[in-house]
Amino acid sequence: MSATLAPPPASAAIIFGFEQAGPTVATHIGPHPGGPNDVLTVGQFILEDRIVGGGYRLSADNNRHPVGAPIAPAPPGLLDLFFATFDRGSALIGGLAQFLTPNANPGNGQYYNFLLAGAAGSVFPTGSITYNNSESDARLVLGADGAVSGRYNTDRGGPCGWTGACSFSGQLTATRIPDPAPVVAVPEPASLALFGLGLAGLAALRRWVRPARAR
Repeated sequence: MSATLAPPPASAAIIFGFEQAGPTVATHIGPHPGGPNDVLTVGQFILEDRIVGGGYRLSADNNRHPVGAPIAPAPPGLLDLFFATFDRGSALIGGLAQFLTPNANPGNGQYYNFLLAGAAGSVFPTGSITYNNSESDARLVLGADGAVSGRYNTDRGGPCGWTGACSFSGQLTATRIPDPAPVVAVPEPASLALFGLGLAGLAALRRWVRPARAR
């Protein structure tokens, strides 16, 4: 008689997607009043299902890793993280690799930091996600109910230029997926940028395209 081994139980994960609600709004009075509709923030992070709903604390900071050290491992329970802010044809990217790769020159103004803190009985974590490439920076603050508030500023000028930041808001969604493929963080951001462009396209279609009014 031959014995058949049962397959190991499948793992699962939760995708937390950020959906911006409404346009990005200029928060200052200057030469470009009003809200710039061509600035859009999208993103997501993926957590192992086993930690969601419990107490956990996941964090990374590229300026706290020792200079010259290899890329740091992702905090246990975090499978992936990617955010991007698109502004008039350019993209500010915050991919997992940038948060985990030590900054070779801490004085260059490049700053990538996140903190995700879970509480018992709560699906959505609180915390913040900041990504700054020294020319532009974005910061998202996560609330316990999944609400997100954010700010974006850039040295490239325009409504979100150095004379004042822009603000935006939105909501996290949580989607459970079975047996996610492992994600490997790599320093090259090209693939992350392509992924972000895809997210931006989907988000823009959902958010800005409105059905024609019935006559």
